[in-house]
Amino acid sequence: MGADTTFARVIAACAELGPARAETWINDAIIEAYTALNRAGYAHSVETWRDGELVGGLYGVTLGAAFFGESMFSREPGAS
Repeated sequence: MGADTTFARVIAACAELGPARAETWINDAIIEAYTALNRAGYAHSVETWRDGELVGGLYGVTLGAAFFGESMFSREPGAS
């Protein structure tokens, strides 16, 4: 598990479309806004890795000591 090692990959994976999801609320404007928040130190990602591969994660925003998770993904059961 890691944190803030690959924010861009995590938010992109959360936005991926697939057989189980035909649309997503995570559009380019959302990605740009959260990426700016990440650069400013307010948005963070948590990553789950297996054998060097990103298999799950989430991103969200911190406010003081609170973390607000926005979206998550998993490519393996329980990886998010």
